[in-house]
Amino acid sequence: MTPADVQKLFLRQLGVRLGPEMGAYVLRRLQAGGAVSAPVYYMGGDARTGVPVRTFVDPVALLADGPNPAAGPTPGGPSDPLLH
Repeated sequence: MTPADVQKLFLRQLGVRLGPEMGAYVLRRLQAGGAVSAPVYYMGGDARTGVPVRTFVDPVALLADGPNPAAGPTPGGPSDPLLH
């Protein structure tokens, strides 16, 4: 997996565009030993509106094959308190 793969994964799964530096950071977190049990914090932009998003994602849900309906709404939605 490369940082570009992480960027594509976030765009496809969460609708969030990540910059190259954030993609590399998230990749390092996912590859870290304990990353599966800890949330991964990220900053990016909503792909539809361009609104900046700063929140976290559960790595297990992110790496699952497709959207996880039990996970609730997509992070960065209008009700997300970390939306900046």
